[in-house]
Amino acid sequence: TRGNFVDTSGAVGSDNVEKAFNFFVSTNLFTPEQSAGICGNLIQESNMNPTIKSGFAGEGSVGIAQWNPGQAAGNRLGQLKDFSNSRNLDWGSLETQLQFIVYELETVSYLGMAQLRSSRSLEEATTIFSRKYERPDPNHERIGQRISYAKDVYETYYHQQG
Repeated sequence: TRGNFVDTSGAVGSDNVEKAFNFFVSTNLFTPEQSAGICGNLIQESNMNPTIKSGFAGEGSVGIAQWNPGQAAGNRLGQLKDFSNSRNLDWGSLETQLQFIVYELETVSYLGMAQLRSSRSLEEATTIFSRKYERPDPNHERIGQRISYAKDVYETYYHQQG
């Protein structure tokens, strides 16, 4: 891994989606297609709102990736808070949550970093991030919607740079 801190100076933009896309590209870990695939998932999960709470009764998932506090899910919300506290960061901020996604991908092999980085298309990257990192209930995955959001992100923010 590249250490415990990820520089978020690349998280620039006029809204949270643009900031997230630019951040993931700026890490030099992800292609623009992979970055858009991550963002497409985060839009589906939270509309890129770092303070949103799940609408599912009793679930308690929070943040852009909807980290779950339940023990069955590995208490990923608790891990986000621990990550933030150990670095004196605000766990509810977009920048901290972006850092934590990279941290989780780099340190928890089953979350799919290797598969994500080897993906060759926006659709493949979006699907891998959904199934390995987000792991939604298959009845609620809406992979087509995630891919649609990812395409919008790619077309909006990558082509602006090119």
